[in-house]
Amino acid sequence: MPHATHRAGLQKLSGAFEAAWDRQRWPEMKTYREFVEENGLSEGFLRKGAITTYAAASRKSGDKAVQSYRRAKQALNRNGQTKSVDERLEGIEISLEAIIVGLIHQRDQAGNAVAVDVAGHLLISKLLKQKNRDRLRKK
Repeated sequence: MPHATHRAGLQKLSGAFEAAWDRQRWPEMKTYREFVEENGLSEGFLRKGAITTYAAASRKSGDKAVQSYRRAKQALNRNGQTKSVDERLEGIEISLEAIIVGLIHQRDQAGNAVAVDVAGHLLISKLLKQKNRDRLRKK
């Protein structure tokens, strides 16, 4: 089951949404509670969703880092010998800024990758515990 704090936060958010929701305007739309009761969202399903979300965010951050590094390389390549010292210095400044932005995106990518790893390990750990419990019950 999700951590108590997360569960309380979801319930609070769900309650606020349901209070603001106009059933007259959208009669076919289900509340969060109705959806969960009908579809039985399990912790495993939520963890798989979290893993997918963090993996997508990790890839997106990696792509942004690559874009920033390419922008830095382009800024340096534009610094030809025919430019003045001030123009070359400006290109170096642009390149350095792009490298720093790329490093920030790379840090975001690493954080998301760690989140994928942790969520995956927790999911596997829970599944193995359930499997062991089922095996012990059969004996």
